[in-house]
Amino acid sequence: MRLLLFAVSSVMAISTVSTAHADAGAGRKAWLQYNCYGCHGNNGAGGMGPNVQHSGTTDVTDAMKGGEKDGGMRSFIGTTGATTTDAINIAAYLATIGTTSEPKWLDWWNH
Repeated sequence: MRLLLFAVSSVMAISTVSTAHADAGAGRKAWLQYNCYGCHGNNGAGGMGPNVQHSGTTDVTDAMKGGEKDGGMRSFIGTTGATTTDAINIAAYLATIGTTSEPKWLDWWNH
């Protein structure tokens, strides 16, 4: 039981560390650069793809790796130049949607 608690706390600590350095502005840039809005809508509320607003880092990373095989999206990490850091930043951006800290600029190439 102690080993299980240790493992769970270690995973939580690692995910906290990896998201502590997340950048919502860089996530917005990656969201636009990789055309995520084409399927998920400009604000992530869904379209051809599902609503992804406030999706967690693990969900975003798994999806970008192609983890959703049943009609899900293709892999972006490794095949398009997207990185795990991009996924973490996209999750940080998705967490800000609808809040006052949501980045709103549209031209990713200028930022």
